[in-house]
Amino acid sequence: MASKWAYSENQWRNKTKRSIRNKMKLSVHHDGKLKKAMDDNPLDTDYAFMYNRYHAKHLLFITAYNTWVAADGVQTGETMTLMQLLAALKVLVNAWIATSLTFYIKTTPR
Repeated sequence: MASKWAYSENQWRNKTKRSIRNKMKLSVHHDGKLKKAMDDNPLDTDYAFMYNRYHAKHLLFITAYNTWVAADGVQTGETMTLMQLLAALKVLVNAWIATSLTFYIKTTPR
């Protein structure tokens, strides 16, 4: 099988496909570099075009990322609820064991 030419694939996607946090870091870095290039070269309209085209997508991504981070906080809250239910179950199991010991001896198979 012939190897693929590295630049025939989307390098951005290859480097960030398993991490939304890496996508955010790369997006912030890329947006900042385009902004700096646009500011440093005001006569070059290509930088302004690239920045304006990318910056709109970057803002949408930031909004989606912040929503994702906020949802993780909700998930953490649900995990705490599960932990509280397991703690309550432990109390109930101990009560059941104490009740059953009045009927069955602890070392018997029953």
